[in-house]
Amino acid sequence: MPYIYMEVFIMNNPILLLKFSYIIGAILDVLVALQMFFPETIFMIAVIGVVNPNPAYLYASYMSGVMMIGWATLLLWGYMRPVERMDILLITSFPVVVGLMINDVFSVMSGFLPWLTAMVYLAIQVFLIIIFSGSYYLNRKGND
Repeated sequence: MPYIYMEVFIMNNPILLLKFSYIIGAILDVLVALQMFFPETIFMIAVIGVVNPNPAYLYASYMSGVMMIGWATLLLWGYMRPVERMDILLITSFPVVVGLMINDVFSVMSGFLPWLTAMVYLAIQVFLIIIFSGSYYLNRKGND
């Protein structure tokens, strides 16, 4: 019964799902950025072990963290005019999230990331693609 209520609620208020998509994306981006600014945490969280990152890794990690903050800001900007800027969600889904998924697979293949950790990341990324694509679809013009 709660599932049916939620489905009817979302169908009657698709902009709420759109806004939720922007917010959840921005929150996750900030969390990932924090891991990039403090790379020791990613090693502990990802069950990689204690690693002392070299300067090249730190440079790439900090640079990526800045990009994640930029993307979080872009998502919050989209939140301000959710329907008008909903293409941001498609851009986030397909080049960005799919690229991160490919990176996770390569990280496992290289032996850097454990499979279990990658599966958790991939599950979150699939969830993002589903929610971003679904909220985009429900808010398209002429989608009746």
